[in-house]
Amino acid sequence: MRRSACLASVMAVSLAAGTGCGTRPAADTPPSGDELARRSAVREQLDKPLPESVPREAAPPVTGEAPAELVLRIREDLAQRTGVDPTVPVLVRAEAVTWPDGSLGCPEPGMAYTQALVPGYWIVFSHDGQEYDYRASARGNFQLCATGGLRPPPRGDYDTR
Repeated sequence: MRRSACLASVMAVSLAAGTGCGTRPAADTPPSGDELARRSAVREQLDKPLPESVPREAAPPVTGEAPAELVLRIREDLAQRTGVDPTVPVLVRAEAVTWPDGSLGCPEPGMAYTQALVPGYWIVFSHDGQEYDYRASARGNFQLCATGGLRPPPRGDYDTR
């Protein structure tokens, strides 16, 4: 009895090994018409060019995230630079951001900057058709970015707040 059970097991394994888990056409069998159509559709999809970039919806500027004292100091700096009354420039943006390095997104040629994330603020005023782009650290140091500077990374990329 023991011998017949062993023989049955060997036969079952042999049959399973011979047939495999599914049917697979031989290597020299040409693909069917359906398979050729599927392959063609896949190639068409792969041949399509990828978009240069994914368009992002323009979100309205953020205000109200920067400390009021810092916004006031920057407003006074702008008034001194332009000679206008400090109440005239319009606050366009006062957003908490994380700058990619010590340049606060406004690197100057030939300067070296701390290579660490810097929490801070992006503050923009508008006056007489011109925007004034200020960059600030969380410590309250700020600078007017006259070169246009870099945009801070989108929130969530490496925002550490």
